[in-house]
Amino acid sequence: MLGMLTGRQFRTTALPSLSATIRKVWFGILEDGVLVPGSIRRLTTTGGDQFAFSGDGQSLIYSVGNHVWYHNLKENTRSEIPIELELRSAAREALLIENVRLLDLATGSFTPPTSAYLENGYIRSIGVTSAFELPDDLRRLDAQGRFAVPGLFDMHSHIQRSFSNIWLAYGITSIRDVGAPLGWVAALADRSDAQVTALPRIFFSGDILHGVSSTRDPIMISTADEARRYVKQWKNRSVHFIKTHPGLTWDTQLAIIDEAHSLGLQVVEHATPLAYLHRSVTAGADFVEHNSPFRQRLQLPQSKNPTIGWTTS
Repeated sequence: MLGMLTGRQFRTTALPSLSATIRKVWFGILEDGVLVPGSIRRLTTTGGDQFAFSGDGQSLIYSVGNHVWYHNLKENTRSEIPIELELRSAAREALLIENVRLLDLATGSFTPPTSAYLENGYIRSIGVTSAFELPDDLRRLDAQGRFAVPGLFDMHSHIQRSFSNIWLAYGITSIRDVGAPLGWVAALADRSDAQVTALPRIFFSGDILHGVSSTRDPIMISTADEARRYVKQWKNRSVHFIKTHPGLTWDTQLAIIDEAHSLGLQVVEHATPLAYLHRSVTAGADFVEHNSPFRQRLQLPQSKNPTIGWTTS
């Protein structure tokens, strides 16, 4: 991804970092299509999901999480553009499903044909129609004896750059995304919350936090202070939990878990190989993923009891 615009006095170019998910914005001057040595400088250490030049090419407008900045390239100063947005959930119509057989989780069997009244997306009552107080604009649906079961939950997904109704086609109504670009997956979650159209709910970590030895492209953490800063930023951007990968140093791993727990966030760790699984458990991780082959070999410390993920891929 490369953005450039010809200014009145010089040509400028803005580049995200080489890793697509780190999204730092850099600035440089072009002469005859070649970057001028020494002209490259970093404008922001985070963000840059979206950016654009001003009309004269002298300033750059870019987003960092929930903030939008106007950066004067010549003076190297920036100011925040005040934006206030309110996301309102769309009102869902009242619905009465009649002649439907519901799965009773207490007995493990289906009920005889009955009725279920849904209001604003929630089941408010189950039973005969005469027991309900029904609104005038009610929509009725005859299930004709079909079966209704609770929605399934995909507990380990990476939505990345695609999203469709394939989950709903398989009965999945909730998704736990354990690593996708934060701006993208947060927008999908907002879309799911705000639209009347049926979409799965999304619970997400955003970008994965990784050590500097990574050959992949998550956020790379090198110090404990940096680890705590990223966890705070992710919290401010409404993630539901933090996801990490192997490669973190012991200090950075402890800092991530400590900071996350202090902010009320759980930590999910990609806990392979076996040595890293033991270390993650000792450090206090709440969930460890991709480790089913090691389950029988894992000796948990007496004070630690994380949830063991049986992800097989």
